[in-house]
Amino acid sequence: LASYIPQTLDEVISIINQVIACSITAFEKNGFIHGDLHPGNILIKKTKKKKFDYPIKSIKTAGIKIILFDFDRSKFNGDFMTLFVELSTFINIYEKLLLDKNIFLIKNNKTPFSSIKKDFYSITNITGLKNFVGNYK
Repeated sequence: LASYIPQTLDEVISIINQVIACSITAFEKNGFIHGDLHPGNILIKKTKKKKFDYPIKSIKTAGIKIILFDFDRSKFNGDFMTLFVELSTFINIYEKLLLDKNIFLIKNNKTPFSSIKKDFYSITNITGLKNFVGNYK
C-alpha cells in the first residue's frame, strides 16, 4: 500500500473500509490488535469481486483487496481504545502518504479524508465503529 497509487477515491475508501472491517473482525473474535498497522504492512491485490462479506458488513472492493501482514507487534486481549488509536493512526498516516504523493489536492484546508476523519473521531465504542464501516461510498 505504501507504494500503490490509487486510481480513484473509491479505491481509497474501500481500502480504509477493508482495514477497519478486518481489524474489527479480528478484535471481536479474540481481542486481536495488529500493533503496527501502517501502509507498509498492507499488501494490495487486484480483485474481480465486487464486494467482500465481513461478519459486520459487506464492503465494496473497487477492484482492490487488502492483505495485512507483519504481526510481530500484534497482541490478543486488546481493548477498544487501543484498536481505535491504531485505526486512527493508520488513517492519518495513509492520508499523509497520499498528500505527499500529490494524489489529492487540499481545497479550503480540506482533503477527501476531512469528512471521514470528522465522523471517525466521534466514535466512542465498537458499535459506533461497526456503523462507521461502509458509510462512505
